[in-house]
Amino acid sequence: MPEASRSRTRYTTKFGIGAILVVGAIVVAALNVYTNLAPRLDGSLQADLLSGIVTIVIVLLIGVLFLAASVGREAMSALQIVAARARQLEEGDFDTRLETNRDDEFGEIYRALAAFRDGTEGRTEVIDEAVERERELENAAGEWSAQMDAVASGDLSQRLDENVDDPNLAAIAESFNKMMEKLQDRQ
Repeated sequence: MPEASRSRTRYTTKFGIGAILVVGAIVVAALNVYTNLAPRLDGSLQADLLSGIVTIVIVLLIGVLFLAASVGREAMSALQIVAARARQLEEGDFDTRLETNRDDEFGEIYRALAAFRDGTEGRTEVIDEAVERERELENAAGEWSAQMDAVASGDLSQRLDENVDDPNLAAIAESFNKMMEKLQDRQ
C-alpha cells in the first residue's frame, strides 16, 4: 500500500475515533441536560426542551465534523505535498522548490528539507570533483605506466606530459623528465 494511502487510512481511523468520542460526549451532555431539566417542566415545555437540545446537538455535530474534515484535509494535502517534494529530493532533483511561509510543523519540515538539500548539493559537487580528479589520476597513471614500461625496456626517450591540471602530477612529470634527460646524457 502506498505511503499516502496508509497515511490517509491512519488519518481516517483517528478521525473516526475522534468523531465517535465527540458525538458521545455531546449526546451524554445533552442527555444530562434533558434528564435534569425535564422533570421540572410540564409536557409542552419538555417537548420544546428536547427539540432544542436535539437541534443544538445536530448543529454541534455538523460543525465538529466540518471542522475536523477541513483541518484534516488541509493537513493531508500539506503532508502529500511535502512527501512529493521529499521524493523529488530523493530522486536527485535539487531544484525542488522548498520555500514556504508556514509557521507550523509543515514549515519546519520544509525548512529542514531545504537545509538538507542545500547541504547535500554542496557535498554532491565535492564528490563530483573528487570523482573527476580520480579519473584524471587514473588516466595519468595509465599513460605514465606505459611510458615507464617503455623506459624499463630500454627506451630512454620517453617523457611524461607536464601539462596536467594537478600541480603534484606536474611536479612528478617534471622530475621524471629531468631524470630521463640525465640518464640519456650519461649514455
